Amino acid sequence: MVSIINVDLQHLVEWGERNLTTFEPEKTTFTVISRRKDPFDPFEQSEGIQMDGQLVKRVGEVKLVGFLFDTKLTFGGMTDKLARKVLTLKDSCIAQTETNA
Repeated sequence: MVSIINVDLQHLVEWGERNLTTFEPEKTTFTVISRRKDPFDPFEQSEGIQMDGQLVKRVGEVKLVGFLFDTKLTFGGMTDKLARKVLTLKDSCIAQTETNA
């Protein structure tokens, strides 16, 4: 599986060169998403995913189009972020009400 991903990433880099665009391997990340308790992890026993000869960093969460995906799809990080935002807005509204009173 890892070798297939690496070939695909190399094709992506080559496509970018032909179309005058670049990809930044140092900013590229990946995660393994699974709801299984002990998921099979093909990435542990490989040389790793590489893009343009550089190792791609594995992360526990990925932010995509405003959504935060974790490895178990629990959306815990996203829920925490939204809860903090709501509390900040609530505190701001209370402070504004007290100021106007």
